[in-house]
Amino acid sequence: MDSDNPRSSYEVNGSDHDARAPRGSSKHRRVTIEEVEDEDTASKGIWSIEDYGQFAAEPLRQGITHFKDLLAEQEAMKQNLHVPFQDEEDWGLARWLFRQTTQSGADEFLKLPIVSHLTVNVELELVTYNRLS
Repeated sequence: MDSDNPRSSYEVNGSDHDARAPRGSSKHRRVTIEEVEDEDTASKGIWSIEDYGQFAAEPLRQGITHFKDLLAEQEAMKQNLHVPFQDEEDWGLARWLFRQTTQSGADEFLKLPIVSHLTVNVELELVTYNRLS
């Protein structure tokens, strides 16, 4: 048996046996694992920092994001900022549901009779319902 090769043997009940021994030759087997330090990190330590002398990326120019541009356009045209919801109140309810409930809780909410009166106008992308006064 080659004692220099740790993969060629394993320890069973305190004695070494050939790794090629047939299964069932011993009822009790114990695998030993030896922690070996990686060769490429042993001399450098865990982290290494290399200075490349320049930035990884630089902004080309200052600008407005597409979202902010769209928001400004909606505000200028006095459009509903909460589409597909009717107003900020409806949006607040939806936001609360998404943040505070689980999927099963949201499913239960959608089965409530008051929610079953919801209508969706696909062309205008508005959600409306008959509110109780």
